[in-house]
Amino acid sequence: MKGRLFNYVEAFCWYDKSLNRSIVLQNYNNALNEARKIGDQVFCPKVMYDPENRDVIFQFMWRNGYQSFEELKVHFEWLQVDDFQLLQTISYSLGQPTPNSSNDWKDFAEEFSEENKSLIGLKDDDCLDPLVYDKDTHREFHSSYVATFDLYRQKAQYEYFRKHYKPSLKLESGRIENLIQRNQVNNQIIRLDSPATSPNGNPIHGQQIHIHIMVNGNECALNIDGSWKHPPHEHPNNRISVDLCLILSQWGFCLPKDYYD
Repeated sequence: MKGRLFNYVEAFCWYDKSLNRSIVLQNYNNALNEARKIGDQVFCPKVMYDPENRDVIFQFMWRNGYQSFEELKVHFEWLQVDDFQLLQTISYSLGQPTPNSSNDWKDFAEEFSEENKSLIGLKDDDCLDPLVYDKDTHREFHSSYVATFDLYRQKAQYEYFRKHYKPSLKLESGRIENLIQRNQVNNQIIRLDSPATSPNGNPIHGQQIHIHIMVNGNECALNIDGSWKHPPHEHPNNRISVDLCLILSQWGFCLPKDYYD
């Protein structure tokens, strides 16, 4: 799903000229490239294009096109030729200002409420926004995003959801077990089982968290990734009920693929 990628270009206001930013630059460029591969468009807060701010915000990036490598090297000792070439490339692809006036994550989320959003930046201050530094953190952002989907959004954006979702319980296992034992959930749910683990904490024999449920009078077991551990017998009526699907989804379980059709 295409979306908007929020770009904090003020991150390039590098007052500490002695700090080596070579690795961060490479990660930043890789993140931009990966984002564009999946169709993200890069936008910047509108305020960054205010003439009063431009000289400050682009004090480094904007000027590099007018200075030689040797001139910049005097001020930034860490700068290598590859870094200089990368900065020249990035300076011409900083994106466009957002169509409206969003200048923070809350406003931006509202402006693009139906889009896949992520942030890219190099800020290391107290900003609480989820910044994307490289391919791994870009992937992690999308995983966190799809984890908020309810069952209906999972169905509507199935391919995107399954590509990024990392199956895990959204409630503590003890709380789920307590709900089941107190009969406070659908009575088709029998119990939740967590796999035995080795001394290093890895599940033995590749087992997963799974839940035992009744399907048309027969006990079955569903793994958290949506695969069957103990499937129901082949029969049109042997389907997980809609109510139970909603509960399992809320707890972090994926459903079998045919339940998303």
